[in-house]
Amino acid sequence: MWGITNKRWRICRDGKFQSPINIPPQSVRFDPLLAQSLLFVSGSNSVHGDLENTGQELQFRLDSQQSGIVSLDGGPLSYTYRLSHIKLRYGEDDRHGSEHSVNGFHFAAEMQLIFYNDYLFLNYDEALGKAHGIAALSVFVQESDNDTNSEFQKLFHGLNKVAYKGEKKRVDGVNVRELLPLTHHYITYSGSLTAPPCSEGVTWILYNRPINIPRWQIRNLRNKIIRSEKERIITEPADDDVKYMRGNTRPLQHPNRKLHLWTNVRTRLEGGQGPASCSGYNDPSIMKYSINNLYTKPTISQALYQNASSPSEPITQQQKASQPIAAQEAASIDQSQLRNSLDSSQSESRTTRSHQSSINLGNGG
Repeated sequence: MWGITNKRWRICRDGKFQSPINIPPQSVRFDPLLAQSLLFVSGSNSVHGDLENTGQELQFRLDSQQSGIVSLDGGPLSYTYRLSHIKLRYGEDDRHGSEHSVNGFHFAAEMQLIFYNDYLFLNYDEALGKAHGIAALSVFVQESDNDTNSEFQKLFHGLNKVAYKGEKKRVDGVNVRELLPLTHHYITYSGSLTAPPCSEGVTWILYNRPINIPRWQIRNLRNKIIRSEKERIITEPADDDVKYMRGNTRPLQHPNRKLHLWTNVRTRLEGGQGPASCSGYNDPSIMKYSINNLYTKPTISQALYQNASSPSEPITQQQKASQPIAAQEAASIDQSQLRNSLDSSQSESRTTRSHQSSINLGNGG
């Protein structure tokens, strides 16, 4: 539809690498190079910006002048990327909300952190549509009766101030790292932005674990955010079709090319012979249940995936250029201990990479 109404958005209709997509578990492939390079989200622990109702989504855009820098590097990325803004997608009910799906299963919402390559480009707009220009970090959100996330609450508190399209409010002191799930595991593939201009060349990285948000908080989003200007609601109060911003997601896209999904976790489908096998899970209901467990249970190793050997087929350079998808998870650990563990492992990895870099530079002299 977008490519028809606006010719500048033709790629939304004709593109070959469009997002979002459904992630079929039988297409998972392990990339040992990803397992050797941790994904880092680093930088400022306190960022500032504006939360705006764009009429299509709630978007938190960092203040480039006063806010600290949050960076993303490692994993499938060859450069360091800088956080530009955060988008929130959610649906009309608990079963529809995330743009990406796993074996047809959608979460209640999906938070997308959009980064641009600040090594090659001056800003986000310049990086759009360029090779190695944009990276998108996706966090699935599931509803919970008890769990909460203080940074999510800080970011989306006071929704009455952004109830109508065009309204915005200042948000200070957000710790972006605390918005993320406690895991190193992820899925990655090459896709596009999920809204116009639908620029391709986006490296998508989807965490293999969701964050939990109180049920009432998701309901507030559904019942308080309006996609139209305040003046229009006043003059056309009976027009419910333009009122609430429910279901602000793009439909799943069907790639016009072979889809390559990669993971940084050595995995094996239970009952099968390798990552591409799915024997023993032919019943769609069983498969869906298993995938639900994969993304929601604290002990992912007891779900669909188990430790296994290397993939049955070697990875070519052409395939490597595409990228990954998620799988297994670590056993349940106290969150504070896991956070400390992640910090420690990242620090060690950075030290190792720095040492190797200095050795390489020395040999080159």
